[in-house]
Amino acid sequence: MSKSLGRYTYKEKKGIVLKVKQTASENERAITGCARSVLHALYVHLGIGSKEAIKAAAPFAGGGARSGNLCGALVGGIMGVGLAYAPSTLSGALKRPDYVKSMDLAVTLCDRFKEKFGALTCKEIQSLMWGRSWNLRDPQEREDFLKPEFHDKCGDVAGEAAMMAAEIILGNAE
Repeated sequence: MSKSLGRYTYKEKKGIVLKVKQTASENERAITGCARSVLHALYVHLGIGSKEAIKAAAPFAGGGARSGNLCGALVGGIMGVGLAYAPSTLSGALKRPDYVKSMDLAVTLCDRFKEKFGALTCKEIQSLMWGRSWNLRDPQEREDFLKPEFHDKCGDVAGEAAMMAAEIILGNAE
């Protein structure tokens, strides 16, 4: 993790968190992909990740390859937590405190996200927000879902997921 993350005052952290939320929300409303939207906001405002990581997050939109599974915005937040805290070495990961910390913080993120939205999957979140879900692999249903009256709420989800991730990352910075 970048050591500079621990140097912010409480007021500065709050300002950064709000910028992360706004950027992720705006990104997703522009239909950039929910996981990418979140990860990009964390990259821009916290210096976490890389352009390559943002590229790698693209297929997680729509619950992972448009499957409706784990929310892509949540995936982007989890990736941000991992980029901030997980070790890059694979050897002995389960015994490394930084690996354990990254997992514990990701659990915290998932719990907060579920508390806010009532679900962790794209399909379930859609059902809770609109009373129905879309098959995002079907071109016609995807086109319907991407209309602003539906898809713009995904910007809200991405913004909240990014904000939660930023709060967790900054709140645990040393």
